[in-house]
Amino acid sequence: MMVEKFVTIVEMKKRSSVMAKLQNSELIDAEQHFWDLLNDYGMTNDQALNVIKEKHGSIGYDHALSLINEQDDEEQKYQKGA
Repeated sequence: MMVEKFVTIVEMKKRSSVMAKLQNSELIDAEQHFWDLLNDYGMTNDQALNVIKEKHGSIGYDHALSLINEQDDEEQKYQKGA
């Protein structure tokens, strides 16, 4: 019984690690796509967010939105310091 529980915990950790890597890869893809839409295709934030949501789902959309918010925060800090 004790060995079975250990195997179960080890398997859970492996699965968790695989899922984290997969999610990280998806976020990287969504982020790269987002920047391409803005820089290469000249889309607005809203246009790019709509494409990201359609192509990468809500996880990609949330990540892209967080990138916009981070950029806004950095810009506000810069303006306060200027």
